[in-house]
Amino acid sequence: MNASRRVLITGAYGFVGSALARACLERGDSVCVLRRSEQPASALVLEGTEASCTVVDGDVLGAGVLDEAIGEQGIDTVFHLAAQPIVAEALRAPSQSFDVNVRGTWLLLEACQRHDVARTVVASTFQAYGEPARLPIDEQLPLDARQPYALTKACADLIARCWWHAYGLPVATARFSNVYGGGDRNLSRLVPGAVAGWILSTIAASVPAGWLALLTPLVAPPPLVSRPRRIVRAARRRARELRAAR
Repeated sequence: MNASRRVLITGAYGFVGSALARACLERGDSVCVLRRSEQPASALVLEGTEASCTVVDGDVLGAGVLDEAIGEQGIDTVFHLAAQPIVAEALRAPSQSFDVNVRGTWLLLEACQRHDVARTVVASTFQAYGEPARLPIDEQLPLDARQPYALTKACADLIARCWWHAYGLPVATARFSNVYGGGDRNLSRLVPGAVAGWILSTIAASVPAGWLALLTPLVAPPPLVSRPRRIVRAARRRARELRAAR
């Protein structure tokens, strides 16, 4: 078995980060996480993983937070997953996304450089390729993002490359594509949105019509999200059909 590591995970309260934290702990690593605010519905909390981690309150933009987490905890491995990940939100308010996804990345890499972190992984996305000239996508294709979210991640990708070439920081990027799994509470993504639609259609078939209006806000996706909203509308239509058939 490989020697245990002292790991910092940013974005650990997301569904990918919580799964990564659990895997690192199972491997025998010591895990430190950043907590921007209380996240009682996160899988990290619900599955009891947080209790086995060292928690540092703050985020990647907070003054001194990264130095406290990396320096004081003796971190040798960093997984940078913290981001504003909602595509529609980045389109609506791009400045916040650039602040978190771009400035947050270089602040983290500066801290890793100051503390001689042995290995760093920065989470990117396949969307950084924009509309690729060919399929399948491979790493020989240029980054050509044109929409706000994708562009912020492409910037983070290039910043990581800069820290490797200019400063010799051992860093790699991982370009995620259609990640799904347990603990994902983001209804703007396909699988949670589809599950929400299924819940509505199942419940609506057996409850009074007035209850559906009360239940819908609990599982319906937020504004600015088109695909899951269409799923929910379809579920409502199916519920009406089921009631009419009874």
